Amino acid sequence: MAVHDLEPGVYLVLSDPQHQFPTVSRPSQPFVVLRLEVGDSTATTGKSVQLDSSRPIATAVWALQGGQVSTAADGLRVPVWSGAGLHPELLSLLGASRTVVRDAPLVPVPLLLLDLRPGCCSYFACTRIRRSGSSWVRLGEHEGAALEEIVQPGLELLAEVRREISSEMHQFTNFHKDIEIEVKLTVATETSPAAIADHFVGLVERNGLPGFVSDLGNEMQRWEYNQTTFEILSPDHETGYMGFVRQPDGTYVIRHKTFPRDTLRRREVFHHGVRSGPEEFETYLAEAFPELRFRRLPELSRSRFDVNLESTATGHFFGIETDEVVADGQVMRQVEMEYHKSRRIPCVSPDDIESELFRLQDLVLAELKSIGIEADAGYRSKLTFLRDIVDR
Repeated sequence: MAVHDLEPGVYLVLSDPQHQFPTVSRPSQPFVVLRLEVGDSTATTGKSVQLDSSRPIATAVWALQGGQVSTAADGLRVPVWSGAGLHPELLSLLGASRTVVRDAPLVPVPLLLLDLRPGCCSYFACTRIRRSGSSWVRLGEHEGAALEEIVQPGLELLAEVRREISSEMHQFTNFHKDIEIEVKLTVATETSPAAIADHFVGLVERNGLPGFVSDLGNEMQRWEYNQTTFEILSPDHETGYMGFVRQPDGTYVIRHKTFPRDTLRRREVFHHGVRSGPEEFETYLAEAFPELRFRRLPELSRSRFDVNLESTATGHFFGIETDEVVADGQVMRQVEMEYHKSRRIPCVSPDDIESELFRLQDLVLAELKSIGIEADAGYRSKLTFLRDIVDR
């Protein structure tokens, strides 16, 4: 059996979904290995990697079946992706080669991404495919450079974490349930929050925030709500606020935040399905939370524009959330950086959430300054904003 040593580079392995999902086995289906030209922006040293669907080009193709390797094409430049599927040019090339597809059609399910370095191969499994690109999560490493020897170890690593990376419902976890972790930049320059968000969407797409890529398929959200806020005055260990937010079905969600002062971490829980009305809020709170003492603050409206990111170095997800809050004719604009979730794989740890959050804050603050927007770092809350209105 010939040993095919691969040059250092990035390789894509394609095959039947049976290797990533519990579908019926098709033993005749080969592996197709593509050497990719992905550009300098693809970093494979962290916990995850993202490929722009318009960038990867296949420069060589091999088929691996039953330990035997055949070369389908070399020295070519064929696009790999067309939207969320394989490009017609690539499919045509594979279909023309009987040594590759045999009698079984190639199913365009990305299986493994290989980052081959001298004597070592790092493995990444595909977790999400969108028209704009694909995201991949690190599985581990294996020594070797021969094509016949490096695919099987990747399959074994894939099997160990398949439940976590195959279902989008199970890919993520939150290391700090019911705890909000965020830093805030209070904007002094009168500007549009939507314009700030739009700027950062483009910046991320251009790889302008080192180590951060878009949360693929969830790149940006825009939303708004009105909130009636009640400050919790006592007891001291329960200070914070409860905010009533009306839902489309007429019920309310209460955003219950507990914090003795404006700070990095705040406890936040939600009470859903509350049936009440503005004229009954005080009565509801007195009956539901008799141990707490409240005062009513002005109603606020909040317009929010979220740019959602993943740190490829740490596997944590964050939001750059641009807010405009209006109450009693007063306006507060902020850019918040908030921890959202983390990849559910062994190499991701909660220990570096805060350090990566502050690194993101520094990048955002520097970028705002570069485009002429003044902002101050801190933890100024909407509660403090409303208190200042009432107590001025």
